[in-house]
Order: sequence, then C-alpha cells, then structure tokens
Amino acid sequence: MLVCAGALAQNRLIDDIQVSKRGDEATITVELACPMRFQSDVPTQQGVLLEVRVAPLESCRELGVGNISSEIYRPVGGQLAFLNEVEYQSLGLGENLLMFHFDRAVDYRVAQRGDLRTLQLIVQVGNQPAVTPVPETAAPPPSA
Repeated sequence: MLVCAGALAQNRLIDDIQVSKRGDEATITVELACPMRFQSDVPTQQGVLLEVRVAPLESCRELGVGNISSEIYRPVGGQLAFLNEVEYQSLGLGENLLMFHFDRAVDYRVAQRGDLRTLQLIVQVGNQPAVTPVPETAAPPPSA
C-alpha cells in the first residue's frame, strides 16, 4: 500500500480497491490515500449506481487533495460484487463523491473503519437478478 503523501504525489486519491466474496456477500474495500469521513450514501438509477459522499479531514487537505478532480477504476474481481467501475469526483467545498457502478440492482451497506482511510461496501450477491432495461413504448395515437 502506498503512503498518503506518495499516493497524492501520483495524483491518486484511491490507493487500492479489493473485492472479495464469502457466501452470499461480497465486500468491496476502498483504501483511500488520506483520511476522509463517510457522510452519506444514496442509491440511484434503480439501484445500479450508488453515490457515497466523503469529506476529507484537514490532514488530507494539507496534502493537496483539492488538486485531484476525478478518477475512474475498474477493479479486478469486480464481477464478484456485480461491480463494473468505481468513479471518484471532487465536488469542491470539501465534498467528494465515490460512485459505484453495478451491472444490476444491489442491496448493500456501507461501513467505515476507524482509521478513516478504509470504506467497505458489503453487497448481497445471492440470487440477484440482472437488471434489464425497460423498453420505451410509443404513446398511443390520439383518438379522433
């Protein structure tokens, strides 16, 4: 694992993403380059996109986190948790967003470790059906 200053010198906010599976649960572990406090999570787009807001602590800001605007990762083993990619975006004003893109709707919970550098997303993967796009139907012709 890279140390905090080294990771930021390489313009990376995320040190590592690991995906593991045990039984009906998969765990996505995100190692951050510096401490950030978990603020909220919001599932969107029928549960296939999860937005997690984090706020950097002062020590993180001192190392230049504000210079990193976005990152995209496609973690090895992501398919264990139906995960396609993880995207980081700086929202400015001390707000940052981690977006988890899944290939189907998932049930999840978010946990943060005490070091404030590790976020875990625990995903239920047992018998999850794939999301199929709903075809758009044409409006019926107006009646005369």
